[in-house]
Amino acid sequence: MKILFSPAHYIFSDKRGSEYSWSYNIIDKISEYYKNQSIVITGLNETKKEYKIISIYKDKTFISMPYNALFFNLNCFLHSMITIKTNKIDIVHHCLPYSFGYTFNLISLFLKKEKFIIGPIQMQLEGIEEDFNLHFNKKISFIIHKSKLALASIFQRAASPLLFFLAILTLKRADKIVVINKATYNHFLPYVDKKNIVIIPVGIAREKFNLKKEIKKDLVLFTASSLIKRKRIDLIIQSFSEIVKRYKKTKLIIVGDGPQRKNLELLVKELNIEKYVTFEGFVPNNLISKYYEKGDIYLSMSESESWGQVYLEAMSAGLPIISTKNIGSNEIVIAGKTGFLIEKGDCTGLTKGIIKLLKNRTMLKSFSENARILLEEKYYWDKIIPRYIKIYEDLMNET
Repeated sequence: MKILFSPAHYIFSDKRGSEYSWSYNIIDKISEYYKNQSIVITGLNETKKEYKIISIYKDKTFISMPYNALFFNLNCFLHSMITIKTNKIDIVHHCLPYSFGYTFNLISLFLKKEKFIIGPIQMQLEGIEEDFNLHFNKKISFIIHKSKLALASIFQRAASPLLFFLAILTLKRADKIVVINKATYNHFLPYVDKKNIVIIPVGIAREKFNLKKEIKKDLVLFTASSLIKRKRIDLIIQSFSEIVKRYKKTKLIIVGDGPQRKNLELLVKELNIEKYVTFEGFVPNNLISKYYEKGDIYLSMSESESWGQVYLEAMSAGLPIISTKNIGSNEIVIAGKTGFLIEKGDCTGLTKGIIKLLKNRTMLKSFSENARILLEEKYYWDKIIPRYIKIYEDLMNET
């Protein structure tokens, strides 16, 4: 079976996290199953794989352009048309990126016998402008940066009706739409036939993290995220300041960087807990595992998450999780079995949860073991990829 993955995200890489890792792992493992019969169309290729990979760009500076998505989609379309005319393609799989109401794929209008699949898709969060800003090249001046955002905003508003029409048309042309959780499934139901939607979670590489084999006497609390307001790292720091009053040898490790870092460092200084808190800064995804392995309990006070890849990473490293209730954590963390779920902004609830695990090492160990069992059942890629294979096989058997 020959599959055309178009697009396969802005960057096709085995060293990056989040959606980039989803796209790479799905494509790479499916290509391995079908003995490298894949063709991949991406923005920039950072791998040295044997199957055919078509790169639209030569470097990654294009990512800093907020209006680049349109040109990226059009380039993918042109390369896809050429590829289909010169190869016998069975399935076209629009992998990533995907943004509801804006993402379209013109190739879906020109397919004849080829089947068309979209996914994995996650919910789009509201109010994530600060996240978006992090992707801009730091060398771009503030004025130019703001001008680009303004231009992108004007273009988006003017083109919204057309983009929405093309996006819905693309969805309706899909033979199968893969969403990562129930919340996304419910979001798409008004727009497409429910028989064409299937829930398949995204996963994590089995070999990436090592399960902690022992629980230390003095525990380390750990969090990893972009240091932006939505993540509420300030609440974690405030909670931790109460913890160290009772547990003097407890440490907090914060991995990540962002616009809130200076404010967070100042907060640590004001609370006089500098010797207990370590800011590790940005850590590349391919090096993050050793930091998880230093931790004993994973903390998240994020106000919203459409998926919780960091929860999977923490569980894979054997860390119990204490998180706010959100779409991502509700789908992954099992309260009372792999961690605790608390209300947003509940700093007291976070402190109580941490103390429970600090006092009850048997519970901590049980949560750690349960996390690995859950990963084994649902979230390792070798459990997920066969579900994609079944979709392909079923679609091809319909013809």
